[in-house]
Amino acid sequence: MATGTEAGKAHVPVWVYILLGVGLFLTLVGLMFVAFAPRRDHLTSVAEGVVSRVEVKKNTGKRGRSSTTYLTYVKFEDSDHQVFEARSVVNGSTLRHTTGDVVTVYFDPRDPEAGCLIAGDEDMLNSFNLLEATFQIGGPIVFIAGAVGFLVCKRKGSLA
Repeated sequence: MATGTEAGKAHVPVWVYILLGVGLFLTLVGLMFVAFAPRRDHLTSVAEGVVSRVEVKKNTGKRGRSSTTYLTYVKFEDSDHQVFEARSVVNGSTLRHTTGDVVTVYFDPRDPEAGCLIAGDEDMLNSFNLLEATFQIGGPIVFIAGAVGFLVCKRKGSLA
């Protein structure tokens, strides 16, 4: 009886499957970034605000590692002099603002309480966007490389 290496059968190396798996994983993570990442293209209105509170969230992971996240809330007025409170779309592991700080915020005029971006925090959001782009571009590239490797190996096997 013939084995798996008989003539006409392609041997696909493990690295091809690894590329396919990693590429698929990176692509899925990139899609999650699209779904859940904070966006700033709708934050078109500007207002002066005051940091109303900073919530501290402490988390302990399964391995016992603890992390701290600071959630900053800002009260501000829109152009109609309505007062809103919104949480910053940028949360961090370092305390960047304290209660009472006067800040400039960018917010969505259609939904001011949906979230705001505090001026000066754009660098953190830009870093997040760079990571997002890496997954969205790198994932498909790695997946395509794996697919090409798979097809080449299959083609070589069919020519044998």
